[in-house]
Amino acid sequence: MKNMKLTTKLMSAFLVVACITVIVGFFGWRAASSSDDALDEIADVRLPSILGLEIMNEAQTAVQRAERSLLIPELFNNADERKHQLKRLKEAWDRTEQGWKLYEPLPQTEEEARIWERFKPAWEAWKQDHRRVIDLLEKGNREEAIALATGDSRKTFAASEKLLSDLVDLNVRVADEFKRVKIRESHQSRIIANGGAVVGPVLALFLGIALTLSITRPIARAVHELSGASDQVASASNQVSSASQQLAEGASQQAAALEETSSSLEEITSMITQNAQNATQVDLVTREARQVAEEANRSMAALTASMQEMANASEETQKIIRTIDEIAFQTNLLALNAAVEAARAGEAGAGGAAAGAEGGKIAPRAGPAAQNTARPI
Repeated sequence: MKNMKLTTKLMSAFLVVACITVIVGFFGWRAASSSDDALDEIADVRLPSILGLEIMNEAQTAVQRAERSLLIPELFNNADERKHQLKRLKEAWDRTEQGWKLYEPLPQTEEEARIWERFKPAWEAWKQDHRRVIDLLEKGNREEAIALATGDSRKTFAASEKLLSDLVDLNVRVADEFKRVKIRESHQSRIIANGGAVVGPVLALFLGIALTLSITRPIARAVHELSGASDQVASASNQVSSASQQLAEGASQQAAALEETSSSLEEITSMITQNAQNATQVDLVTREARQVAEEANRSMAALTASMQEMANASEETQKIIRTIDEIAFQTNLLALNAAVEAARAGEAGAGGAAAGAEGGKIAPRAGPAAQNTARPI
């Protein structure tokens, strides 16, 4: 069962339980059906047959008693008694007709049918002899009536009575045999059904345990494997977290460097502004010197001295400009490094990248401005 799919296992287990249920149900139905057949056969056939035959048997005996009563002279010569006996005869014959009609339509076995075919002529022969006895009594031939009643009529009565008793015994025997057979079949079916009722739950329990184990064991293995995989994922997550932390630290360092760069750029901007102001003042002084030169030659010496001072100031300005160029070059390098580190850091270094870009924009502007300042007037 290890290589079987889960669906196949479940279907197989339910199929086995269903088969056991069907078998138990079949034998239970068979036992019930057998009992029903036995009850139907006995209640609908054998008991009515026995009842009809017993009615005929009792009525035949009643006819025989009434006949013998009429053979007694005292009773026959008594009109009231004779009338009473004749009434008993009529009632007895009516009962024989009733029993006949009850028995004859019912199903018969082969042996019963053979006995019945022998019984009908014997019954008719006795019936004819009885009528002859009554006719002789009606005619006053009492001696002949007695001779017939104790002779042929008695023989035909005994023959028909014997066959009638055989029919009753046969129906009783058939009913008993049918009951025994059906009880035996019902007993066997009950044993099988009870055995299935015991074996079925045990087998179902065994299949349930086996199926449960076959399902839970692979699940346990899968859980164990998933647990190992989750440990590996947790370890990898810790490594990623450590790397992210390192990147964050690098980004923080780059941000600090950018802040320092920004401070340096602010100082450079301040120096450039001061240089611009100095240049403006130089221009004013030059204009005034020209005015002074135009007004009088006597101020030439003073102008020459002033020009010398301006030359000295220009040398200092060129030194400042070279310093500004070096600062701009270093600023470009810092901006480039900040951009590279920001690209490595990803989202964590996005702010550093922006600051580096602004530094890169300021440095190119500072270089040309310094060069413009360095040009001679």
